[in-house]
Amino acid sequence: MTVVNKTVDPARRTVEVWGEIPNSRRELRAGAFGALVVYTGVAPGSLVVPQSAVQFVQGGQGGQVLVVDDKHIAHRREVVTGNLFEGRVQIKNGLQAGEIVVVEGGYGLPEGTEVNFTEPPGSNQKRQR
Repeated sequence: MTVVNKTVDPARRTVEVWGEIPNSRRELRAGAFGALVVYTGVAPGSLVVPQSAVQFVQGGQGGQVLVVDDKHIAHRREVVTGNLFEGRVQIKNGLQAGEIVVVEGGYGLPEGTEVNFTEPPGSNQKRQR
């Protein structure tokens, strides 16, 4: 970063930042636009689930997930959410590591519904980390 403005634009909730991007191969053109993601912190060991697994409560940091028990029955569970990033949501409270949650087709699913798995539980854990 070459310049970081010290004031925040309250209307857009933004801070102006200038940066230099190496372009030795001359692939970037003047006037081109792009996107930049700036991580302001990390939370190692956080429990995260796909964003599609959470039914958010409007105006708050909470929501519900559907947790599947060992008999393949779905149960609604209140959760407290944290950061949202790259299609995943940090769960601060209400869910334990290793619990199975419904990530697709859960909206409007009644409490106590028996569910079937499209993938065996745990088969995509590496992709979700």
